[in-house]
Amino acid sequence: MDGCRHRRDFDQRIDDGDLTAATSMADIPYIGPFFSARLRRLGFATVNDLVLYFNRRPTLFIYNGLSTLLQNPRRNQCLDDDYHVADFNVCAFASLRNLLRVLHERREEWRDLGFSRKPTFPALPGPVGRGHSSTRRCSCLGEGGCRGDRTCRWLDGICTPRFGPGFSGVADRPGQREDRQGDPPVGLRYDRRWRRPGRAPMIRLPRAQPPPRRSPRARDRPRR
Repeated sequence: MDGCRHRRDFDQRIDDGDLTAATSMADIPYIGPFFSARLRRLGFATVNDLVLYFNRRPTLFIYNGLSTLLQNPRRNQCLDDDYHVADFNVCAFASLRNLLRVLHERREEWRDLGFSRKPTFPALPGPVGRGHSSTRRCSCLGEGGCRGDRTCRWLDGICTPRFGPGFSGVADRPGQREDRQGDPPVGLRYDRRWRRPGRAPMIRLPRAQPPPRRSPRARDRPRR
């Protein structure tokens, strides 16, 4: 799925009884200890919490919310093995996007699965990826490594990838390759339209809000 491996898909987990509204977000593929702790702190402890926050929301809201929740702790930095870390975790994004897709397709089972609302996501954002393999390392290479890699370009003391598009940006922040005019956001630097590795500012994380309470009259109304 989107270049990320999963042992069992969400349809199978639902059929096996291993995925319900009460399932902890820590049990979702690619949501490890770091992201599960962040999600729990912000009010996304279970799958039901995630559904309530994003239910019936437009595409841009879902993209902005997921990419913001899943910001990497070392975003836009170079790891020791010369790996340029993306702004948000691509595989975790793919996992949650796929989860919402499957729940939408099986939304008529919402009561059996224990959801507070019928999961409805008719306008999910498209898949995201890291782009060409060169975008994962070229920006982190020195002159020797850069000149020795035909997928990279060394010019004016800077190594940049030859191929795009690179990783996506969080919310409305530009990604690894800047295609817009004007100055980049504060804290980000671009050379020849490619992001320079360094410390990237954290976008404020959304906090889950409880769903609005239904009036007593609405609760007493028969369901159709």
